[in-house]
Amino acid sequence: MSVTLDGDRLEVTKVPTLDGKNLSKTGEVIVAQMAFVMNSAPDVTKWLIALGQPKAGDAKKLADAVQAELAKRGVQNVQVIGAAGAAKIGGLVQERGDPTQLMIQAVCPASAQVKPRPDTITPKATMKDRPVESAPTVAPQPKPADKKPEKNDTKKDDADTDIDMGN
Repeated sequence: MSVTLDGDRLEVTKVPTLDGKNLSKTGEVIVAQMAFVMNSAPDVTKWLIALGQPKAGDAKKLADAVQAELAKRGVQNVQVIGAAGAAKIGGLVQERGDPTQLMIQAVCPASAQVKPRPDTITPKATMKDRPVESAPTVAPQPKPADKKPEKNDTKKDDADTDIDMGN
């Protein structure tokens, strides 16, 4: 990436170029990266972008094209200045917002909050009791017939009781 934010300095390693009156394709990519970095810093409320070109007229045209592309990409409160000089570009943070105000603005706006749909709400006053059907009852199964113990040759103690497990 050719654009970074270092403290209050926006460092741009490549200078955007013009293709006629508009930015070239590579110029659009560079300005798109600038817009991404600038939009990623919501605490900044005002930016200054300065660029230089060998001719003052070319610098003014490039500054206007960069300003228009940044506005198109959602960057607000930016001032772009073009001047004659070496072909360079850079930016500075001019103002930062109050952190507590930024937190308040980060809360979901009232227009975007979830609201219940009135057509799906049934007021309690119009609710009616619905008949409840209970599950069908199952008749109890008959008990298995008592089996008589088979006589074994071994003696059983009277204290022992045979328990039929139904097997």
